[in-house]
Amino acid sequence: MSHSKKHLNETEILKILKKSEPSKIVTVTDWTLIEKEDQLLGFLGNYYSLKIEALIDDRQKTKYFFVKTLPENVEDGDILEGVNLFHKESIIYSKIFEIMPASSKKWTPSCFYTRSDILVLEDLSQENYQIMPKNAHFSKIHIQLVLKSLATLHANSFYLEKCILRSPIDAIHGDLLSEVSVTKSNGWFHVGLNAIKTVAITRTKFSHNPDMIKLIEANFTSKITDQVIEICNNYSVKFRKVLCHRDIWRNNIMFKFNRKVDGEIDFNSPTSAALIDYQIARYMPPGADVMMTLFLLQRIKDREIDYQENIKYYYYCLNESLKNLNLKIDDFLSYEEFLETCEYFKLLVAVLKCVFIPMSHLPDGEIEKLYANKEIYHKFIMEDRGEISIKFIDTNEFFRNWMIESVEELIEMTFDQRFFVQSK
Repeated sequence: MSHSKKHLNETEILKILKKSEPSKIVTVTDWTLIEKEDQLLGFLGNYYSLKIEALIDDRQKTKYFFVKTLPENVEDGDILEGVNLFHKESIIYSKIFEIMPASSKKWTPSCFYTRSDILVLEDLSQENYQIMPKNAHFSKIHIQLVLKSLATLHANSFYLEKCILRSPIDAIHGDLLSEVSVTKSNGWFHVGLNAIKTVAITRTKFSHNPDMIKLIEANFTSKITDQVIEICNNYSVKFRKVLCHRDIWRNNIMFKFNRKVDGEIDFNSPTSAALIDYQIARYMPPGADVMMTLFLLQRIKDREIDYQENIKYYYYCLNESLKNLNLKIDDFLSYEEFLETCEYFKLLVAVLKCVFIPMSHLPDGEIEKLYANKEIYHKFIMEDRGEISIKFIDTNEFFRNWMIESVEELIEMTFDQRFFVQSK
């Protein structure tokens, strides 16, 4: 852990403090940035805790904030600057969330300062919000809290367009909200697809069927690439769109927990969920966020058991959120259209799940080992994730269970939708 005063200056510190205490007289007495020990909370940024010692209405207080900066790893910085993701997230917080209606329930951290290279946010850990441990189980309680927060985001998006902007969000911020990961030019995505193919032909129930192997080898990458890019970028103009998070996975959600008497956290009993990290945010139908939640956070059996109830629950929460804003859901999104978009996005999120798992479900410490070696990390991100996937399928039960069932489900989906053709 290191302490510093880089990235911010005294004037900026005072602005942050004033915004966090808008009706009070404040004076900064001292401040420092403390580097977070876990620098892989996400993959594209460096993280700090900002500690401000201050007089607030003549009373000495210590306040903490979460700070996110452009990564010092040069290669990651190049990736970010190339697609402008960090600037994108700054604009979402400062220009979009800033004018959304206030909510009585926490669904995302408050933002106190932005630049194109830095974000200063509410430190939710001070309120007992935590990211779920890697191997922890997401129950129906967890899932529904995420869906509730997404419904708040989506309802606020509808409100923003109708009552404040009086224009679609993408008419103002369209370039900012374009797709950056599921594209023909994104090497990270295509390396992920190749890893899926490697797993499909060597470690699944299809691996002992020569005809299936030939079909997968001949069709998988090209057919899947074309189809998911079409799904992600060219959905029907008839679908209503909102600001979507579009990157729902374990590390982008913080749950609030009540601590036990001994101070330990009961990860099975969350009370609310906050969405974080909007670098991949899109303007698209809300069904995309809902499907990402159900697919990426749950094993197949759990998802299927609660699927209908969770779909209905999201729509109920969206209705309630719109009611609180004096809006009627029928003016924005019918239940029938919502169901149609959920079905439409299933293939996309099934692919994204398989692409994510080799990065999100590795055993503890493994991603850190990769990150520590620049050449190996570059190979993992931009050249080959199949080798790592096979290694941990063979040696780690948690990874094996998630990866194999997800790849098998994806291959079955592609056959159900007749993407593959029998060779003659």
